[in-house]
Amino acid sequence: MTSKTQSQQEITAQLADLTEQMQREQVKLTPEISAYLKEKVEAVQNKLLNGKPIYPKDMEFVGKIKLWLILPESIRLEYPTIELMVECKEIKEWKGYLEKEMIDGLKRFINPKQWEAVKNMLEYWYEDLEKGLSLIDFRFEFRKGRIIAKPDLDLDHETAVSNHLPPLKSLPDNLEIGSLKIAAYEHLKKLPKNLKVKILEINSWENLISLPEGLQVSEKLVIAGCPNFAGLPDKLEVKEVRISGCDGLEELPDNLTCDSLELVCPNLKNLPKNLKVKKLFRLWGCTNLTELPKSFRGQTLIIEECPGITSLPDDIRLNALRLDRDADNNLAVQAQKLKNEGKIMNLFIT
Repeated sequence: MTSKTQSQQEITAQLADLTEQMQREQVKLTPEISAYLKEKVEAVQNKLLNGKPIYPKDMEFVGKIKLWLILPESIRLEYPTIELMVECKEIKEWKGYLEKEMIDGLKRFINPKQWEAVKNMLEYWYEDLEKGLSLIDFRFEFRKGRIIAKPDLDLDHETAVSNHLPPLKSLPDNLEIGSLKIAAYEHLKKLPKNLKVKILEINSWENLISLPEGLQVSEKLVIAGCPNFAGLPDKLEVKEVRISGCDGLEELPDNLTCDSLELVCPNLKNLPKNLKVKKLFRLWGCTNLTELPKSFRGQTLIIEECPGITSLPDDIRLNALRLDRDADNNLAVQAQKLKNEGKIMNLFIT
């Protein structure tokens, strides 16, 4: 029996779907996978140019690459070529499992990676996956790719150990949750993409290097004791930001906007020119910081134990400024002058 041929429209749709998944997953292809993909696509294009039919077998490479893309990273890195992946018995079994699991995930408009992470959260909460799945609608709401977790999530190493909780190794991309708190929890390696939270608090988490793309924090962001943390995402808008004990942080991104900003960062060297802090801006122990943004506007500015700051911008406008008694003498003199000029309404030296 002759196999049914693929139409130009079907081929284009399959390749477009593969391209979309590659962009969505943002997985770096190995050189071998890249060469394999190029070879297969060129073979299909040559057949089309020569008027030859394209059969389903010619397009099998699409499904193989899509499977490779959604493999757990630990497995994917062990199989840098499609040939090795296809020969692996465990991956064949995982593929069958995936196809079954995909049905449940697709019913909720999420991809297999997200579905695995959702189950991981359920198991963490209930210590029993079967029980967790039976209560999934209590814990989650699914809205075409976004995953809304109804309760808050607190990941604390000591609590997890004392309560013998199963490790939570991943959170799903596009997660929306009220409050997420992480304290010295090393099982979780990174935060998910497009995370949306009201409150995000991270303490003593060595895995934190940067915050994920697409992060939205509406109310409060606290990062403390994370020595490898090196930067906030661009164009972050949040009401309250507190960062302390993050020796790797040397600068803040452009267009940072918040109501309150408190920094205890000894290696911070620069502040963005267009920094916007509407209410309280507190700098404490920022020993490498030497200047404030020109034309800074705000309600209250507090500078404590920042010996590098010896002057204020002439165009500064403040409702209140508080300096410590050990502040540079020139700074204190200039602050009094700016107060006399009406650029600082209230000055406190304590």
